[in-house]
Amino acid sequence: MTQDFSRKEFEFLESFAVLLRAKTIIEIGVQKGDSALYLCRAAQKNKGKYLGFDIWDTHGLKKQFNTCGSAESVADFLIKKGFRCFKLIQIDTNRNREVFEQVLDESCKDGIDFAFVDACHSYYGIFNDFFSLYPRLSTTGVVIFHDTLNTDGCREFMLDLRTKYHDGTFDLIDLPYGYGDVRCGISILSKRSFSNLQLGITEICGSISTPQKIEFRELKWNRHEKRKGILIPTIKEEDMKSINVGVYPNRKKFK
Repeated sequence: MTQDFSRKEFEFLESFAVLLRAKTIIEIGVQKGDSALYLCRAAQKNKGKYLGFDIWDTHGLKKQFNTCGSAESVADFLIKKGFRCFKLIQIDTNRNREVFEQVLDESCKDGIDFAFVDACHSYYGIFNDFFSLYPRLSTTGVVIFHDTLNTDGCREFMLDLRTKYHDGTFDLIDLPYGYGDVRCGISILSKRSFSNLQLGITEICGSISTPQKIEFRELKWNRHEKRKGILIPTIKEEDMKSINVGVYPNRKKFK
């Protein structure tokens, strides 16, 4: 039986970004530009822009991954496909986090509408990338994470977003799909925007409450959910517990 390694999730990314009408699209972890193609197409449809960040060097906590692609090769690839709405930046977004955040501030003055995080999959990597992005999201901004089912750092960070770091301003959903039969996992984080937007109920089909009461209850719930004073720690590379980094396809759960 032939295994399926198709990348249908990239089609989903494009469709979702178009649905959101995302003007500013960010990707961390570009590699050869496979997903960049779809995100650039979304940016073009939305009359927006795509910014891609990647180290384009050996990477991983133990430098266990070889260089894959380059800024030049990805740029050539996207230009040949007819795109001009992109900018590629070679940077280690974790070790040069301050510079990375400066670039985001300069390039995303109206906020980030859509971000795809697929870079360093250690907890250290995904933690730092997220907390660089989240304060810069637009009111209806969305972050999509890749490999959240099958990778330790990503999966634990999704758990901690629901527990340690949940401040009541976002919702998170996990989808056990991606990369065909591998089922690498995709997680979607969306800002809670219904009560923040000045958009009321405009279609009455019958409910147990009036539109006004629904909207006031929603606003009250949203305010109650927000938690202040959540401490965001500093996470360093040396804090990582996984010593034997690598791929273990036959590992069973809880073993």
